[in-house]
Amino acid sequence: MVLQESQTRYLLVGCLVMFALLALAVSVIAGNESAPSGSEERLRELLTERYDILKNRLASMELFFENGRVDLADWRSAVVTLHHAEAELCATDADRVRVYERLVEAMQTQQDWAARRQAAGRMAKWELAGARFAMIEAQIDLERARLGRHTPK
Repeated sequence: MVLQESQTRYLLVGCLVMFALLALAVSVIAGNESAPSGSEERLRELLTERYDILKNRLASMELFFENGRVDLADWRSAVVTLHHAEAELCATDADRVRVYERLVEAMQTQQDWAARRQAAGRMAKWELAGARFAMIEAQIDLERARLGRHTPK
């Protein structure tokens, strides 16, 4: 009789453990289904916030750049980053192409500016090479956008 009560107790404990594990598994599965797995709206909010920050940063930086307190490489990096952020916000390839066309124009302007400064002896050749490199990168981005191969950086 004592042996039978012991076996019944073990069976009862085993059943309770199995029931608890089953309940835990169901709650975990139900919890995963209700947890947001990401949303387009949240991504868009973050991309927009990043763009706004970069836009304000560049506006502030341009004042310092005009006064010679920010160098060309830092300004150029901010311009490129802003255009890439704007391109990620574009809904169509055509919009993205327009953004990259503006980037190429900006890089052409900075390359011309760098060439004039280098000719005047106020900029090193390696800095002019950096300006040319940025121009080529912008042209590559534009061609990728035209081919529909935009890859965010």
